[in-house]
Amino acid sequence: RMGVAETYDVIVEPPAGAARGVTRDTAESVMSESMVCLKFGSSVLRTAADLPWCVQQVYGHVRRGERVVAVVSAFAGVTDALYARAREHGREERATAALVATGEHESAALLALAL
Repeated sequence: RMGVAETYDVIVEPPAGAARGVTRDTAESVMSESMVCLKFGSSVLRTAADLPWCVQQVYGHVRRGERVVAVVSAFAGVTDALYARAREHGREERATAALVATGEHESAALLALAL
């Protein structure tokens, strides 16, 4: 495999003035669980064919008892193609951002389905 998923430790802190229903005991319980953030960029998530490898990475952490946050980029080349498509129709920033975000939405939805 050309790249590897980046791993980040996540520190979870209870919100200031704890929300209704959140007690000190439940906040401490959540904080004591190990959590990891996995970033799957387009160097490892090139196409949908790479999803099984990403699923293995997620489940590996889950089997170790860790809570997982998975962050994905668009598949390789998708962001550039979406920017080019946006330029064909104009340069309005919000509309361009909305279109480009569909690349990440696609890969995130497919990973969620694969899990």
